[in-house]
Amino acid sequence: MLETLYRPNLREIPPYFKESVVLLRNLVRDRMIATWAPTTPWGARYVASKIPKPSFLGVEYGPGTGAVTRPLLDAMGSNGTLIALETNPNFVEHLKTIDDDRLHIHQASAEESEGILDGKKANFIVSGIPFSRGFLSPDTVDRIWRATMHTLDEHGVFIAYQVRNAVRRPLHRLFGNVQEELYWWNMFPPLYIYRAQGKKPITESLAA
Repeated sequence: MLETLYRPNLREIPPYFKESVVLLRNLVRDRMIATWAPTTPWGARYVASKIPKPSFLGVEYGPGTGAVTRPLLDAMGSNGTLIALETNPNFVEHLKTIDDDRLHIHQASAEESEGILDGKKANFIVSGIPFSRGFLSPDTVDRIWRATMHTLDEHGVFIAYQVRNAVRRPLHRLFGNVQEELYWWNMFPPLYIYRAQGKKPITESLAA
């Protein structure tokens, strides 16, 4: 049974709908948006609960409206730094309304993570970007996975929350320990949530 913290709370629905308006305004203009609604507050907390503790450096791919960003910051603690990589300029401006010095926002793609961290290694990477064909080219997917593996530290954790299961196969090729669950409390659509750890060597193309 999930804790109440990770289940629907009526008091959180009005601000959730405000976030939904921001997303919907961009939906028709940005083909990288894979869903019509942001992750719910309780779903976002559940995703954030998967990060390793303690975590001092984390990366978020595709934070969008920041639905998961805020719970990640809460979960990291006061000494953490979160690098948010977002390609949509409207979402970047929206993310800047989060008043937290631990958050560093870059208008950049996930494949640029290794260069942005400049040799630093992340304790975790959380990804909300769609890995399905039709959203990303195979070459882009390959570059993102390679950057991800170079960016994570030896014991780093990769967490993905998706409306499809396109990351399942590459995760099992890249990590020794992969946990998968379907989180139904996100309203619609439900989320596939993956937590992967134990990096393996890259030996082939990683296109999904």
